[in-house]
Amino acid sequence: MDESKLINDAKSGDKYALNLLITENYNIVLGYCIKMTGNISLAQDIAQEAMLKAVLNINKFTPDFKFSSW
Repeated sequence: MDESKLINDAKSGDKYALNLLITENYNIVLGYCIKMTGNISLAQDIAQEAMLKAVLNINKFTPDFKFSSW
């Protein structure tokens, strides 16, 4: 599914779209965190925190960039 459509749907309250965004991008964020910390456990905590912040602030996202980079 198109990422921009998922973002717009998530902003409108579609929990399924938000879940898809999180699911599709979690491994990207986790991989980046592992690369930066070198510690899998710490990276998992950071990735989870980042995803929680993304969920709580989805209405602030501007789709000029990829969701994973936000």
